[in-house]
This record gives sequence, structure tokens and C-alpha cells, in this order.
Amino acid sequence: MASNAPLARPEGRVGSSLARTAGLRARVRSQLRLAAFALRRYAAKSDRLLASMVGSLLLCGSALAAQADSVVFRDAWFRAPLPGASVTAAYCDVENRGHSAATLVRFDASAGGDLKVEMHETVRSQDADGLEMVRMRHLQEVEVSPGATVTLAPGGRHLMLFGAPQARNLTLQASFADGSAREVVFERRTEGSP
Repeated sequence: MASNAPLARPEGRVGSSLARTAGLRARVRSQLRLAAFALRRYAAKSDRLLASMVGSLLLCGSALAAQADSVVFRDAWFRAPLPGASVTAAYCDVENRGHSAATLVRFDASAGGDLKVEMHETVRSQDADGLEMVRMRHLQEVEVSPGATVTLAPGGRHLMLFGAPQARNLTLQASFADGSAREVVFERRTEGSP
């Protein structure tokens, strides 16, 4: 026989146990909600942090590539070595079309071999008797400011080539302070040619 009477609330131990369980469930539910909220906030911060890090790396990458990519070499030539000689000089204009300074740190022969390249500057001074002294000073680097052109020319900054081949053209690799590099082809010119 079915009774329509409302169910009585359990009394005693069973009732207090159910009440404790319900309270525990409510606390767990509340803590889970807080944990979920904290995870969502952490994930949002992590996404922003990750996006910031990726953006920074991309900017660094573009800055690294910018030195070699923003520099243009024009009128690159080297003086034909005298017969039997293997030391000569090379010259060019180095134009920086970028928005930050580009620093040349060295030139190397692209094909390897015995060719050694040094960046030099001609320095003029007078001795005690008033005679002009000319000497070469080794340069560790050549900085090209944004929008500027540095000219490597006879009587000023230039490249010294030791072990230069008797070739028509010479390909050198210009290396920059940021590790980037680019190849530059120098054309041979004889004494007196423009």
C-alpha cells in the first residue's frame, strides 16, 4: 500500500551524516569553482605571456636579420695585385638603409683558400720634424649609422687582402655584429682605371 505522506527526515546519526555530506559537497563544489576560475585566469595570463614571448622573439629575429638585410654594398672593387705580389686593397660604399646601426666586424673569403682579409684605416700624422707619417691601423669593426653611407676608399678606411688571387672577381662574405652575413662581389681594377 502506497502512502501519500511526506517522507520523514531521518533522525540521529544517519541524518547528521547526510547533512555533513551535503555540506562537504557544497564546500567541494565551491572550491572547484574557485579552482576553475583560477585556472581560467592563469590560462589567460599564460596566453598573454606566451603571445608576448612569441612577439618578442619575432622582433628579435627581425632585428637580427635587419643588419645584413638593410645594408647595400655599392661600387665594390679591389686593386689588381702587382705581378708576383699577393697583398692588395679593396674598397666599396656601405649604405645602411635600415632603422638601426649596422656594425661590420669582418670580411672572409667565401671560397675559403689562403685569402685573409682585415679592415684597416689609413692614419696620417706628423713627426717631430714636421714630416708626414702614414700608417695603417687595424679596425675591429666599422659601424654604419641608420641612413648613412660609409666609404671604404684609398687613403681612408679600406680592406687589406693578404694572399689575394689574380682573379677577375672576388667574392667576400661581410659579417655583422649580430651574426648575420651577406656576400659581396668585388671587381678587379688595374692601377689607373676608374
